[in-house]
Amino acid sequence: MKLTTLLFFSILSFLSSCNGQTSNSNNQPILLKKTNAKGDTVKELGSSIMVIYQDKKNTYWFGSWKTGVYKYDGKNLINYTTKHGLHSDRIDDIKEDKSGRI
Repeated sequence: MKLTTLLFFSILSFLSSCNGQTSNSNNQPILLKKTNAKGDTVKELGSSIMVIYQDKKNTYWFGSWKTGVYKYDGKNLINYTTKHGLHSDRIDDIKEDKSGRI
């Protein structure tokens, strides 16, 4: 009985672990269309934050499941969405290249 229950939950976990994940057609990173895109200044983060990243300049980036990405530089909180050039408002990962580009 214990083995059957363990096997059931293992299979269930495996089958549901990738549920809802998406990628763009070329499996390429989703970038802002403009390097100096201006977002909307907001007072608080959205409720669907999935990932947090601190870059080399100590700026914090918050990736959201529904409302794009937020940038916090210690003073201002700025929200970037598809309106500002993102391919999608769902952010699953945030990385920085050797040149410091997000």
